[in-house]
Amino acid sequence: MAGPATQPGEDDRAALCPRGSEEVLADHLRLRRSGDLEEDLRRNYDPQVVILTARQVFRGHDGVRGSAHRLWKALGDGGSYSYVYALADDRVALLEWSGSKESVRVRSGVDSHLIEEGCIRVQTIHYRVEDVVLSADGDLTDG
Repeated sequence: MAGPATQPGEDDRAALCPRGSEEVLADHLRLRRSGDLEEDLRRNYDPQVVILTARQVFRGHDGVRGSAHRLWKALGDGGSYSYVYALADDRVALLEWSGSKESVRVRSGVDSHLIEEGCIRVQTIHYRVEDVVLSADGDLTDG
């Protein structure tokens, strides 16, 4: 007699559950750096994840895709990202990052994560995209 039917990926999810926040964050960053959003979703995000930004709430894996697309629209093809600082403790993790391409930059993006049972359940994302041409560095005073 066969056992109960499982959803695709359910066995994989059970195997990933014992991971702590540091391991989940490292896997998440590795997969994002390689451009593998779908594998990142499967391995690291709860299907009911909630993402909070300054402008919108995203829910579930489709929400993660929508949030990622929003950043891609800003920095898109040819953009580069740097992970400036990552810290994880118990159930929480924080990532400071930056990104740029020829015409725009993000100087200090910050993501925070609530990680439980081996997956990201809540994420906050904050970044500001600057137009490089309109931004000025240095002292603008006459003197």
